[in-house]
Amino acid sequence: VVEGTKLIATVSLGPVPKVVKMDNLVGMDETSAKNLLDSYDLSLNIVVEEEHTEDVEVGKVIRTIPTDGKELNKYDDVVLYISAGPEINISAMPNVVDKELETALNILNSQKLDLDIKTEEVFDSEIERGRVAKTDPSSGEQLKTGQTVTLYVSKGPELKKVPNVVGMDIEKAKQKIANDGFT
Repeated sequence: VVEGTKLIATVSLGPVPKVVKMDNLVGMDETSAKNLLDSYDLSLNIVVEEEHTEDVEVGKVIRTIPTDGKELNKYDDVVLYISAGPEINISAMPNVVDKELETALNILNSQKLDLDIKTEEVFDSEIERGRVAKTDPSSGEQLKTGQTVTLYVSKGPELKKVPNVVGMDIEKAKQKIANDGFT
């Protein structure tokens, strides 16, 4: 180059950055969602967070940050929120024995465990008719969300037919009544 010659230098800004629009990943399983993000070839920083939900199957994407349609650049952060299924709550079975059925149901429903409550009627000589005679699980045992609870509701004591002792002498009649469980 001759002295005094004017030089023009052009500095490159590098290649045009690759920009990709975020796809809708909601409902995809975690592996498929990650594979799709990796296919963008942007060296994204993928972060996975679990959330409890009843609406989306376990292991599926609930939502993302950024949301679908947003632009992604090289090295951007992408957060995948993955379903951990419904939240499981645990509580102790309250003592509802000798409570009226409606009261027992209110107590169990107040546990906020979305229990599957079933009732069966049983004879019970100690618990008044219409009250809970026993439960399964028993009082104090562990209860989990969605668990089945059976309330055994008393029908009162089992009624027995009194034996016919008409025409019997007194001693035989007493013996017959005693043999049939009456006192």
